[in-house]
Amino acid sequence: MDSLSKQAYQQFIQDLGEQKFPEKYHVVDTELAKRYGMSRTPVRSAIQQLENDGVLKRYGKSLILQDLCLNDQELQQFILLRREYYQLLFKYIDLMKFQMQSPLIKVYLQELEGEIASHFPFDRLISVDQLFFNSLKTSLNSQDLIYSLNNYRYCGVAPEHLPLLETEVVHLKEIYRLLKEADLKELTSYIEDLI
Repeated sequence: MDSLSKQAYQQFIQDLGEQKFPEKYHVVDTELAKRYGMSRTPVRSAIQQLENDGVLKRYGKSLILQDLCLNDQELQQFILLRREYYQLLFKYIDLMKFQMQSPLIKVYLQELEGEIASHFPFDRLISVDQLFFNSLKTSLNSQDLIYSLNNYRYCGVAPEHLPLLETEVVHLKEIYRLLKEADLKELTSYIEDLI
């Protein structure tokens, strides 16, 4: 995508996170172009990417915004999946790679914590996961782990589930601290307790 298409895409995702679209919203390129103050060409490109990502679904000629709010069971599956991936990370971590990623992880964690309000920024959480998984030894591909998590990138949760996700951020901060101290024994015990 060119820069204008990326801008339209990112603005749509931001609006989605801030719940600015009604449920089952019918996406119309002319309406979005007017909303974002740009021509239809970059908006169409952004819409195509959103459809590829599963955010929009085509019904005949209409594109409908999908219901991406996780129910309790789906949220539990997401959390369990992430924890199992982190267990794999600790088994195959390259601490030197982690030290290189460490400053950026710290910044992302602070930003993530600051963004939790009426909605949960799954895209930011998965970006933090990506940084952690980049610390895997070269024989493993971090993209394989992040691929399945990307399906959750645009999800939302009901307000009553926000504390559960806030707790996940607390766990990530503790994992970060233990990795900084290179205390892998304590780290393994910590994640096993979570699972």
